[in-house]
This record gives sequence, C-alpha cells and structure tokens, in this order.
Amino acid sequence: MKALVLEAAARAAHEAERAFSIAFGEQYTPHWEQLPEADQQALLSTVRRVAEGWAAREIHEAWVSDRTRAGWRPGPRDVMSRTRPELVPYDALAPVERDRCVLQCSVASAVLSAFPLKSRVW
Repeated sequence: MKALVLEAAARAAHEAERAFSIAFGEQYTPHWEQLPEADQQALLSTVRRVAEGWAAREIHEAWVSDRTRAGWRPGPRDVMSRTRPELVPYDALAPVERDRCVLQCSVASAVLSAFPLKSRVW
C-alpha cells in the first residue's frame, strides 16, 4: 500500500508539473510512464520528503544536491550534457520555477493527505 500511495502522489505531482510546463509552452516533459527511471526515483524522493514535512525550498535544495552528485550541472536544458537551468539555489530560481516546486509539493501533499493518518508511515 505504501509504495502505491507514494507512486500515486509522484505521478499526480508529475502530471501537474507537466501541465504547468505545457501551459508555459514547454513541450519536453513526457508522461510518467515515459520518464527515465532516475527521474521517477527523483520524484519519489520528492514525495517522501513532502510526507516528512519538508518545504518546497528544502526539497529543491536536496534535488540540486542529488543531481549535482549524479554529475549534473547548471546550464541550458540538455540531457546529453547533463545540464539543467534549475540547478541553482532556490532563491536564484525564476519565480515561475519556484511556483513549479510549490505546485509539485502541493499536489503530492494533497494526494498523501487523502489517506488515513495511520497509513502515513513512509
């Protein structure tokens, strides 16, 4: 049950972020099923952190740290070069990128809160 709830929250958060991206003219975000395993795992980590009460700022900073350790660096979005423009401190993000972080966290939190408190041992 726990894994299913976490994945449901990650899927919902991702699809909300995907819709947000499309609204801003970004067409590069695939559906959950088409995401690389590493990206799915990163989203599951985000959801676990949301379940533990982390704020969007803390989750972003942890994501930057995780990605940096995996060899990514700041720069224009390029999977082959392992660069992403969002690999900067939270305060350096454009407002729209901070909104994207808050959106993902809010959706994940909403899904997680739909389950009884006794099942929230992540």
